[in-house]
Amino acid sequence: MVGVSKVETEALEVENDEESTKGTASTSCYDRLFTDEGLDMLERGGDQVMKDESEEYEKELEERLFPLDDKEVMLRVQRNAEEQEKPKLAEMSAHLERRSTG
Repeated sequence: MVGVSKVETEALEVENDEESTKGTASTSCYDRLFTDEGLDMLERGGDQVMKDESEEYEKELEERLFPLDDKEVMLRVQRNAEEQEKPKLAEMSAHLERRSTG
């Protein structure tokens, strides 16, 4: 039988504000995922439940406002593909500029 050992854990508590991450500028790529209030709650270790953020708009409402049938969708896809094939004026200018200087 494998011996069972007791694992001791320590709770890391912030002694002073210098060790806290509050108010520090972060360059993390996760900044857009967490609000300051949410991070404060996580630091406190509270069991408070965060509210889900509501959508900017109701997706069902948008679908009802702009009803598209299969034919219309295919036409839009075809038009978009044709537009992407046509070079834009800025793209042409940049290409010609590179050729003339290079």
